[in-house]
Amino acid sequence: MKLFKSCLFLLMIGMLCLTSCQKDSFDTTSNEETEVQTEENLVNNAFAQMRTDGDGLEFDCLTILYPFDLVTEDGTLVPITSDGDFEAAFLDSSAIFVDFGYPLTVENEDEVEVSVSSLDELVELFASCIPDDGWNGDEDCIPAFLIDAENSCVELVYPVTLSDHDEVEYVANSEAEFIDLLAAHEWLFFEFPVTLEGEDGQIVVNNADEFFTALYDCDDYTVPCDSIGFGGVACYTLEFPVDLLLTDGSVTTANDEDEFYTALFEGNVEDFVYPITLTDVDGNVLVIGSADELQAAIDDCYDIDWGDFPWVIDLFLFSDAEIGCYAINYPIEIETPNGTVTVNNNQEYVDLLNANDPVQSTIVYPVTITTVDGNVVTLESNEDLVEVIEDCEG
Repeated sequence: MKLFKSCLFLLMIGMLCLTSCQKDSFDTTSNEETEVQTEENLVNNAFAQMRTDGDGLEFDCLTILYPFDLVTEDGTLVPITSDGDFEAAFLDSSAIFVDFGYPLTVENEDEVEVSVSSLDELVELFASCIPDDGWNGDEDCIPAFLIDAENSCVELVYPVTLSDHDEVEYVANSEAEFIDLLAAHEWLFFEFPVTLEGEDGQIVVNNADEFFTALYDCDDYTVPCDSIGFGGVACYTLEFPVDLLLTDGSVTTANDEDEFYTALFEGNVEDFVYPITLTDVDGNVLVIGSADELQAAIDDCYDIDWGDFPWVIDLFLFSDAEIGCYAINYPIEIETPNGTVTVNNNQEYVDLLNANDPVQSTIVYPVTITTVDGNVVTLESNEDLVEVIEDCEG
């Protein structure tokens, strides 16, 4: 069920509640850029990320099920039927393993068994796994995974730059290099901007919100996503754990942001299982018992006194320069912490915003605008301006 229809607006509000990315909590020792060597050590990289789990080898969201064969450097097949067999094989110092014997039976994140006929197929499945950690709420902190026609309506456009926890950067010039990088490193993050290609051409995403929006626009995602961004739902913080209703009727529990965003990007979330708990910006706790109550709470996020909203000074210029709904009739005056400044054109407006804190700057009214149909409109207050901007955005 598609619950909400105002994704971009509410994601903008959600940005006010962002938490800091854990990526920044790691020691940063270098900022060098490393080119990946395609195919080199791909087998070793893959083996290094696998863990035994009783039923087979865990490879991120995949499990390579027993039994299977390992292939040695001289072509010998070594049968593996258990964790003990696998561990013993790698303790044998005389054996150098170069691949699996194919086909392999692999269980995916939906617990569906699929047949894999080559190492390339295996690592491509691995690269498409939605990361189950690293979703920490920072607009430049998106854990990397393969985005292609198999799992999305958009595809990555290469080259793509990735970085690790130490902020070392790596460039993948092709899908093969991208997959190899993911196999070689336990944690990599997208470095923005990232270019995606869809049916309507290429789009450049510059941060997490734009990334979410691009993927949410895909038909593959049935989640109640329109009001979800980093930090919670609309202008609220979502309290964990939270139960999620999946499209097959089952229920899964997300214990933290990592598990929540992993579930969302797997594309199987239908709705929340109520009640859920939200916290507003003043620290008040709301217990939401139904979809209707959630919609009402989200509607309350619109009840902001936009006349006092500090970023209205930005929105005034945005609706002129980006939406093109009207033209500002210069000169205008803006009161800044450093005094009143006369602005004569859009570039001077941009320069002023860059040089001053918009929260402490105000438009001096009245000002006039000329609409696209040639009408001159006088604005006497922030409320007048917001009304015009809302009309612009339809």
